Amino acid sequence: MKIRDFFFTLLLLLMSLVFMNSCDKESTLGEEIVINNLMNVTINGEKYQVINDNVGGNENCDNLHISTYYLDNNKIKFRLNISVSKTGQLIRLRYDETILSGQPVQVTNVFLPPNFNILQTFSISNFNYNSITGALKFSFSGTVFKDTNNNETRELQGNIEIKSFLEVINCSVAKTGLSYFSETLNLYSIANNATKYSDNTQLHRFFTNNGYNLDIHVEQDFWNIPIGVIQFNETSTQNKVFLRKLQGGIIANQYPNANDHTWLEYTTKGEIIIENKSIENGAKKITGKINLEIYENSTLINTLNNIDFSTTSFEN
Repeated sequence: MKIRDFFFTLLLLLMSLVFMNSCDKESTLGEEIVINNLMNVTINGEKYQVINDNVGGNENCDNLHISTYYLDNNKIKFRLNISVSKTGQLIRLRYDETILSGQPVQVTNVFLPPNFNILQTFSISNFNYNSITGALKFSFSGTVFKDTNNNETRELQGNIEIKSFLEVINCSVAKTGLSYFSETLNLYSIANNATKYSDNTQLHRFFTNNGYNLDIHVEQDFWNIPIGVIQFNETSTQNKVFLRKLQGGIIANQYPNANDHTWLEYTTKGEIIIENKSIENGAKKITGKINLEIYENSTLINTLNNIDFSTTSFEN
């Protein structure tokens, strides 16, 4: 082989290597991003997609808390936070929005569902959660209201997929709440509290996600009441369950107050069944069931058997 032919062949070989390397780089750069976490959402007709690190959450006390974040520097910034139970019950939701284009001052507006009745305008569906792998999927849709002007709304619709929750937080408090499911009525508490009065009577209050408030009045600390059945009727004032339903127009703000709303009071009779007492996360916990007959204008409108409840003692 002549020296000239040798150098020409070597040049072709080097060019081939360069070309192959450039193809490999283009292939690497052109690889699709692996999506582990995803939210597709339509907001008032505008479609957005949020992926990976901007979609996350944690599991805590049998609840799942999902947080998503989106930023388009020339258009909009928003956050959507949703809390659901591990069984797919919607607990709370908040949508924060900042319009970035054409605004002299950036203002973040908060949009919320109706106080004490999130299911009135919002719902989730196709819920699936694998507690072993942490994989979560569900769809959502509904209307949320600006907290300072409930006439301004946002229509949200979309779906969330999380391959695996990155964080599981050990529950540090006793798990309390109320739940009941039937063909005629569901009750699932999203907030509960207790009050002890100067005469040692107590009120244990539960608010559900569909506009109901159930109160248990007891004459002494729950922990000191023996395990067993407590019967009550329409004229009972203590050791009794009271039920009311939210009425009137929508109020959606960051400081929900039951006294700001109108409620329909029902007449009730039935029984409180104390089934178990235990210590959970340092708290004295009481669990049981409620059987309830509900009357409106002296007419029996519903009978609910085996409403599950759990609450704690003031003697912790």
